[in-house]
Amino acid sequence: MGALLSLAVFVSPSRISAAAVETANVMAPLRVGPGDWTVFEQQLDTVRQYGVTAVSVDVWMGEVEASGDNQFNWSYYDTIFSKIRQHHLKIVPILSFHQCGGNVGDQCDVPLPAWLWTKYVGRSYRGLTLDDKDLQFKSEQGNYCKESIQGWADDLVANEYSDFVTHFKTHFASYESDFIEIAVSAGPSGELRYPSYNGHDQNAGYPTRGSLQAYSRLAILDFREAVLRKYGSLTGVNSAWKTALVSTDQITPPMNREQFFQSGDYFRTQYGRDFVDWYNQSLRDHGKRLLTNVIASLGSSFSGAKISFKMPGVHWTMDHPNYPRAAEVAAGLIQTSVDFHSDATGHGYANIVGLARDLAASGRPIVLHFTCLEMDDDNNPPQYSQAKSLVFWVAQEAERQGVTIKGENALAGGVQSAHGWDNLENAFAYASYRGLTTLRIGEVAGGVGKDRFSAFIKRFCAPVSYPSMTIRGTHNSWATTPMTKTGTVWSVTNVLFGTSTNERFKFDVYGDWSQSYGGSGLSGAAVQGGPDIRVPGAGPYSIRFDEASLSYTVAASPASDTWYFRGTPNHWGTSPMTRVGGGDVFTLTTDFAREDPNPRFKIDHFGNWTESYPSEDVQVIDCSRYEIRFNRATKKVEAKRLGDVTTGTCASCPVAPGATYSSAATTFALWSPDTPNVQLWLEGTLYPMARVADAGGYTDLYAVTVPGDHHLKRYQFRVDNRVARDPYGVMVQPASDYNVVVNLALTDPAGGWAPRPALKEREDAVIYEIHIRDFTIDASAGVAPALRGKYLGMVQPGTSCNGKATGLDHLKEMGVTHVQILPFFDFQACSVSEPPTCYTWGYDPINFNVPEERYSVSGDPLERIRELKTMINQLHKAGIRVIMDVVYNHTAQIAGRETTFSPITPRYFFPNDLSGTGNAVDDRNPMVARFIRDSLEYWVKEYHVDGFRFDLMGIFTYADVGNWARYLNAKYPDATLLVYGEPWRCCGDDPYDGERVRLGTVGRIVDAQVGAFNSQFREALKGENKSGTGGGYIFNQRSDLFAIRAGSRGAIRFTYDPSSVLPNQWDQMFANDPAQDINYVSAHDDLVLRDKILAWAKVNGRLGDAAYLERIQRFAAGIILTSQGVPFLHGGDEMLREKGGSPNSYDQPDSVNAVRWQWKSDHSESVAYHKKLIALRRQHPGFRLTSWDKINTSVSTNETLRNGVVVTTINGAGAGDSWHDIIVIYNSADNYDYPLPDGTWFVALEKSDPNAGADRPVSGKVTAEGTAVTVLHR
Repeated sequence: MGALLSLAVFVSPSRISAAAVETANVMAPLRVGPGDWTVFEQQLDTVRQYGVTAVSVDVWMGEVEASGDNQFNWSYYDTIFSKIRQHHLKIVPILSFHQCGGNVGDQCDVPLPAWLWTKYVGRSYRGLTLDDKDLQFKSEQGNYCKESIQGWADDLVANEYSDFVTHFKTHFASYESDFIEIAVSAGPSGELRYPSYNGHDQNAGYPTRGSLQAYSRLAILDFREAVLRKYGSLTGVNSAWKTALVSTDQITPPMNREQFFQSGDYFRTQYGRDFVDWYNQSLRDHGKRLLTNVIASLGSSFSGAKISFKMPGVHWTMDHPNYPRAAEVAAGLIQTSVDFHSDATGHGYANIVGLARDLAASGRPIVLHFTCLEMDDDNNPPQYSQAKSLVFWVAQEAERQGVTIKGENALAGGVQSAHGWDNLENAFAYASYRGLTTLRIGEVAGGVGKDRFSAFIKRFCAPVSYPSMTIRGTHNSWATTPMTKTGTVWSVTNVLFGTSTNERFKFDVYGDWSQSYGGSGLSGAAVQGGPDIRVPGAGPYSIRFDEASLSYTVAASPASDTWYFRGTPNHWGTSPMTRVGGGDVFTLTTDFAREDPNPRFKIDHFGNWTESYPSEDVQVIDCSRYEIRFNRATKKVEAKRLGDVTTGTCASCPVAPGATYSSAATTFALWSPDTPNVQLWLEGTLYPMARVADAGGYTDLYAVTVPGDHHLKRYQFRVDNRVARDPYGVMVQPASDYNVVVNLALTDPAGGWAPRPALKEREDAVIYEIHIRDFTIDASAGVAPALRGKYLGMVQPGTSCNGKATGLDHLKEMGVTHVQILPFFDFQACSVSEPPTCYTWGYDPINFNVPEERYSVSGDPLERIRELKTMINQLHKAGIRVIMDVVYNHTAQIAGRETTFSPITPRYFFPNDLSGTGNAVDDRNPMVARFIRDSLEYWVKEYHVDGFRFDLMGIFTYADVGNWARYLNAKYPDATLLVYGEPWRCCGDDPYDGERVRLGTVGRIVDAQVGAFNSQFREALKGENKSGTGGGYIFNQRSDLFAIRAGSRGAIRFTYDPSSVLPNQWDQMFANDPAQDINYVSAHDDLVLRDKILAWAKVNGRLGDAAYLERIQRFAAGIILTSQGVPFLHGGDEMLREKGGSPNSYDQPDSVNAVRWQWKSDHSESVAYHKKLIALRRQHPGFRLTSWDKINTSVSTNETLRNGVVVTTINGAGAGDSWHDIIVIYNSADNYDYPLPDGTWFVALEKSDPNAGADRPVSGKVTAEGTAVTVLHR
């Protein structure tokens, strides 16, 4: 028999035609562990750089739907898809309807959902009452298998597949252009086969024949019905099979399986051929039903993605002397009714391969994947393998049927050996494989795998075609200038370089430095990661890059003196600007009149976008006239608002959300994207609301105008009969769901508004954080009892304790420019029903545009507004600006219910809990982002606040935060607003993490003047935040002085680059402007500085050294207040405020949180030291340089002199400082003698003592004491 069925092991190359390789992909790990993301991203970067096309990712049904039927959790895939996309690779999601675990190479355990096996128990299907085993395969040994759902139950579970695919396509709709192929798992290990080689049957693994899987009740029933259909009756069966069956119940799969194979019955007898053909056809039918279901469920989604399935290379027992091809038979892959050693039948594979051909009739391109391309023939016992021959047989049959086939290696080790790669390349050289997917990325990210895969791509794949190409250099401050492609050549003309002797550039494929090219000379080979390409002199140049040959040329080109305005007013056409007096300035005046919901513009040099400024569109205010000015030398763009446009499309204002009041009528409007069933309830009367036309950037608004004067009337909305408050409401009835209409013109402070205190530059700010209640609730504040802990108590003048100023007068005395006030919008905790002693910080918002009633003396709604306005106005009169602590990242719950947004629509919220409190707000919805922008503007316009501190700003995208700030800065240019926040989220998986505000991304929105708390500097200074363990620099316990250097220099980036995000989200050097760096060492969160110092002292046995501990506190303040950037002080730190060691006092009583004003007397020298530092900073602009360039050129820092010492020299004269030269020495260790430059120097600050220094003259050297800041000048 062995001779009869001998199989050819050589395939002539001439018989199979090789095809161009379309894709070179890698498989992701089965699952990336929490600690493995960094390595994975490094691997992504590596494989992309040598030309890999895409990454395939198993999307496990068992993970996504583990919690319950139709309870989908895509969070892991949000993360991994986002990271792959960020590395400019395409994605092949594998819809994995099988378990992970139990097969070769499986290193994870993801079973199919447990609920799946019991969901259908008790149902009737094909005449059977189902039990919990009826979805499972049953083997010839009587064992059940949960690796995948048996195909004979396809019709029963079709909705499980369609529901999964439907939710998948909806959730990942934004990946339309990223998915190039969608693979469908049709069986165990994601392959179209039966689980014949497995771990649950004895002796069923490689290289045995495996175990038949046709013994479930449904399989036996299906076989019986198929046989009777073929032969018509039991008589016909007996005639064909030469049997004497007396009952159709005797029509069964083989009962004596060993005889069935050992005797050759499976191909010799009609019964055997019938069984094997049914077994094979059942597998094919399952594949067709499943893939047809997936294709139908996808519909038109991901239209550019091909659909694929995988067939395994079961290459053993092929020429076995007793049962040839038995392993393939048991896996269901071949028929035995045909000549399975003939090319004409695809060696038995024609039927399965034909599935791909049939599916192509759906209109979707279909791809068949086949494994084991790396393997050798080894026709010896016990394996009897002919893997290499099999690779060619299947490819030949695919080509014969017109099926696109791609290949894979079966085992990871196959791509780690040169011989395995030889076999792979042989298959592609002589067969029709059109793509390769390697198992897995880790095996081809280094070593032999990387070298050979890279060589494979160069040999077999079409030359790389880059999706984009930019040049970056000194001409555009290393921003990105896009190039235009013709054929394989990218080009850009009229690139204008300056007069510097160091003009240079590089090519950057993606604009993020992940793949860049340099070179030597004006032409030659482009070298990845090579040196900057230098140009010989000033003027315009034409630059070309040939991606086919990886070469470039640079040539001089004629200059142009024309600059064009391009924006929404001229529909991005080209409007020439007027040159002013033959100089560098060009101007144009234009109206922005609702041509686009997002009015904006740029300046373009040549009218072809090859050189345009700035890197981001300039946002302006709609219905406004602007003078646009551009300086071609500095590339500075200015937009000066000249006034309103009130004609044409700007003649009437669009309906805005909220209650727009007038004495004649009030218009009420609400965003309702889900339902038109919206009503207004106004003092007991219901009014239907109708959808209004989308305008002014608003969509899905429902509105009604009610005539009459409705001042102080209650209202609410009904959305599908649910009671909903107005998110835009400006007043509420306390502890209720009623908003109140307010005539805001009646609420201005007595005497009208004072002007905002002057602030020339944002770096001039000194921020002081305080909580309204903390500041004056203690009797020692000297505030009138009725005003303690209230808005008006904050600004009561003339208060004191032990003869020293408190409250408002203390702030004036300290010299701070801004107070950052913890939340004072309406919050949930400590409502009016709670006792007056109830305490909260207020980070649980319920009404974003309503002042918190707890801080108001009066219960009258108008007075509540007026009292807050009075507080802000009085602070302005005292020369102090107000920063509002805002919490737009989440909402509170009342009695277990979210009532701010949920009654309206769930679209306000992000599906994952990024805030740690639930109800995370999703700014990616444009109307949610618009609500936040409108709310911010309301507080600026109506309450005259001067800036915003964002709680958990890292929940928001940096694009949206940038847009909000740009809008406010353009609308209120004279306000010089401060906008900054916490660049992190609390928790949860975030698939959009790379788009959020982080230290590494905030530099991207430098034009919006958005800053971030410098947590890297804080932790470098004091170490761990919640306990006494882990000291930092101020405790002389940090050797990493570079972190101190970076923070003290305003955290400016190594290179100014406003067009990119940093690869490290927490880079110590993150800012493109010093105003982006908020320097601090202590805030309301975690341990206050004094408690941290005391906790550290307890751990380190220093509690008895009171003088040293106070010196540490002053040292920390000295560093913060002499560093570049914007300093931030926690209120009370100057007087050594304590909170009893509480690391999170948000709900602790006044006994913990209140400022005890006797501390000011107890620690008067510390207060004096802080005052001196603030005055020093405000008097000398050398400490508050206003740009990246000024710090880069005027500040020199050396942290290498000795451990613990950081020395900074500042060119004060360059900043217009009366101190021409400044030296700042930070010393955390013992005394250090610093050699001074020549001349006489004056010591302004030393010894952490407010009375030391006093401009004493020194020369030659200065002794800088430890745990102190020393400042000298000349």
